[in-house]
Amino acid sequence: MKAKFIIKRIGAQNSSPCYDTFLIKGILDDIATRLIHSFDYEVQWVEERNKGRLITLETDKEKFYINLSQTGRVRGRNYQVQSIPTALSIYFNEEKCQKKKCSFWFYFLPFNGNNETNYMLFFYRVMKTIGINFINPDFGLEHTILTEYSTVKDMILARNFLRQANSGNQSTYITDEGEYYHIYGKTFGANQKETTLLCFAISAITDKPVKLFQILDNTSTAISEQDKNAIEIK
Repeated sequence: MKAKFIIKRIGAQNSSPCYDTFLIKGILDDIATRLIHSFDYEVQWVEERNKGRLITLETDKEKFYINLSQTGRVRGRNYQVQSIPTALSIYFNEEKCQKKKCSFWFYFLPFNGNNETNYMLFFYRVMKTIGINFINPDFGLEHTILTEYSTVKDMILARNFLRQANSGNQSTYITDEGEYYHIYGKTFGANQKETTLLCFAISAITDKPVKLFQILDNTSTAISEQDKNAIEIK
């Protein structure tokens, strides 16, 4: 079969831009060249809302799930990673039913600003620990060579360093309680997504059980059902 991008065209929110406004041919060419070493592909636009900033590229043997970074100016510490748990949950659910080889990738779209703060680099390492592949790190992380966390202890130390540097924001944190790891995670907005990513990463490097304690935040009383289901699958 001819390689095919399948892209849900409509933004997740009414205010979100449609994907055909920024996924121009040059970007799709770059993704295809890096993943399948070819410009020979077709594009299928699907008139549905795009969840998780996720597109796929499929060949006769493989299916690539590609999470797209945000565009424009880098805003806030969670700017690039908020959509990843949603995209991963879709991937984990669909991967079980696929007969083809499947893999999950992250692609940096054009952006302005500092994409390599200590906080962002921590979560890029978390992503690598989960097993997420970076399509164009030479563009998005040009000053950094990423390595995954090999132990949960290393991840806890790195996380605690960031929490001490930003003590005004009581973000998600991890403790080692002997028989279990405890994750204390907020339930609202971007903090919820941090919690989900950390659960994924811990499960990737240890078989020790994890207990998740949800810290109520604003009007939210629990992390989303989609994220909880993805954590259970993972």
